[in-house]
Amino acid sequence: MAEVMMQLGSYVFAVDAASYQRLQRATSWRWQAIERIKAAPAMQYMGAGRDEITLDGVMYPAQGLGDLSQMDAMRAEAAKGTPLNLIAAPDDTGGSVHGKWCITRIEQEDTLFLRGGQPQKIKFRVQLVAYG
Repeated sequence: MAEVMMQLGSYVFAVDAASYQRLQRATSWRWQAIERIKAAPAMQYMGAGRDEITLDGVMYPAQGLGDLSQMDAMRAEAAKGTPLNLIAAPDDTGGSVHGKWCITRIEQEDTLFLRGGQPQKIKFRVQLVAYG
């Protein structure tokens, strides 16, 4: 059984499959400058901005750590245009649900090729934004 790190929809990031080595999260808030006569602009809070997550990871399909089709499956999922539930570190209690997120970008770098062109190492970056 795979040691699950996070699940996005039906796509699983796991220690012995597609694992991420770095999770970066950026959250912003919107402020608008309001001009005033004979005074510096005042800042008006406009609400929450974007919440973004970037996952950088690696797979080694030749050693059974990940599958060559995993990135294509994630691309197909993203192409559906449907926000996906993000669940972090599922365990016996079901994990921590972080709501719905959208896949906005997937990058992939294949290296160390075997005969026939099969990569031994696949580096990936998946960018997500909270649905809202």
